[in-house]
Amino acid sequence: MSAATKEKSSDAYGKDYLAMLTREAPMVDGKDFINRMQTAADSYQTYYFEYKMTAFRKGTIVEEGKFWFKKPRLLRLEETGSYKHGCIALLTPSGKVKARGGGALSMFTVDLDPQNSMLKSANGYPMVLSDLSSLATALKQFLAEGKSSKVTESPVQISSQDEKVFILEVYHEPSHQIFKRVAIDTKTFLPVEWWDYLEGKLGSHSIWKTFKGNIALADNLFEDTSRK
Repeated sequence: MSAATKEKSSDAYGKDYLAMLTREAPMVDGKDFINRMQTAADSYQTYYFEYKMTAFRKGTIVEEGKFWFKKPRLLRLEETGSYKHGCIALLTPSGKVKARGGGALSMFTVDLDPQNSMLKSANGYPMVLSDLSSLATALKQFLAEGKSSKVTESPVQISSQDEKVFILEVYHEPSHQIFKRVAIDTKTFLPVEWWDYLEGKLGSHSIWKTFKGNIALADNLFEDTSRK
């Protein structure tokens, strides 16, 4: 099995943002690699990153923001782009989500159930499952459901990344239709880009940057929406 080359799509979901490989890359079964990704994600006590997501489900929506994580499972997300600009959501120690609106609604804070539809990203994915450990767990769950996976045998260069990355792909079976594609950092084994597919068509693309791991994060960062 080889990673796709020169793949493009002109359908309603937009082009595939994967910077195509200059040559085919040999791939091997991805199960053990996904386990390694899980171990890597679980090893961090705290981290911070910035993200940009482009979703093509209903037109094109670009979401940008900042994300903080602290064990056991505290999350803080701030929307910095035009989509939901100024909104802040915190997964607090109680397990509830404290959310604050942007703009004229920034003076109001409400408590929401973690599964509330208001807490979904532009591609429909729940905010409370957007931490790196949960994403790795999702990959393992896909395999448990009967999907298959492949990962490049060696790191490859794609033009959207300065350094070589591993490319992991998850497929529906038995059709072997593409379901997920992930670019993984070769040093941290954490995802740096993620592509979601709907019926074989690109549904969304996400990219993570400025990752900082095991940094000092105060508990009240995950309790107070006004905290800077």
